[in-house]
Amino acid sequence: MLRRISLVAALWILAAAATAVAQPAWPDRPVRVVAPYPAGGSYEIVLRLMSPKLEASWGKPVVIESQPGAGGSVGTARVAKSAPDGYTLGLPGDAPLVVNPTLHGSSAYDPLRDLVPITRIGLTPNILVVNNDLPVRNVQELVALARAKPGDLTFASQGIGTSQHLCGEMLKLMAKIDMLHVPYKEHVLPDLLAGRVNMQFGNVVLTLPQVRAGTLRAIAVTTPQRLPALPEVPTMAEAGYPDFYAGSWFGLVAPAGTSQAIVRRVHEDVARALSDPELRAKIEERGVQLIVSTPEEFGALIRTETQRMADLIRAAGIKAE
Repeated sequence: MLRRISLVAALWILAAAATAVAQPAWPDRPVRVVAPYPAGGSYEIVLRLMSPKLEASWGKPVVIESQPGAGGSVGTARVAKSAPDGYTLGLPGDAPLVVNPTLHGSSAYDPLRDLVPITRIGLTPNILVVNNDLPVRNVQELVALARAKPGDLTFASQGIGTSQHLCGEMLKLMAKIDMLHVPYKEHVLPDLLAGRVNMQFGNVVLTLPQVRAGTLRAIAVTTPQRLPALPEVPTMAEAGYPDFYAGSWFGLVAPAGTSQAIVRRVHEDVARALSDPELRAKIEERGVQLIVSTPEEFGALIRTETQRMADLIRAAGIKAE
């Protein structure tokens, strides 16, 4: 009997080893990363800077695909419905992960159920910028103008529920002013530069070059501390709104069911890539604050921010299109 048990155990070990050998090492083909925003956006820029490091680690190409729509929900839903084999990852920001499910009610995906967090990559602060022809030099003057002309001033965003939109609604609530939100499906800058909209809480990666060139005027940043790239521009807290905090954070996710081995591998390789001083400098000079988190930390952020944004959406009475 003991001999028979030993034989069965040996056969089981051999079968398990054979299965492990038969499974190809990940990755054995290109890895697709879906960026659910228009091509050329800030998150995609960071990913393109980082991808050569990942390709070197994986030995396979990283294919970046832009799939915008519904404030990031279209591309994120595609990731959620993909095979959980590690060959389709997503790079969503806060909107499709913590805002859109509340804003749209029923959604094509549930971030907590249908996606696996891998790592947060960074935070892209927003800069409150105004058209140069708008006669304001700081937040106090902007609020005074909005109160003098209720409903006349316009602020742009990349869509309902985006960080840029929620920043505007936050200012409206805190300052008790009325401004008109103008959502865009594509890039905002042409109309902002032309004065067809007055202002925007613009993503730092896309807005900073315009501020440095003098084509837009920066009057505040949305982070608790001033940005090293714009040390002369005060925070919203310094402008009189101490509870004002918002920024666009983003990270990598995978479809639910993706193996923990792949999740850990991607997390470790991203962390290793972003520890390179030269790469960090290239990214941070664009205004991005790198914040690499564990899968568990990223999941906790998604849960807590979902509640915070739900409270803001209800308080501001924000409705989906």
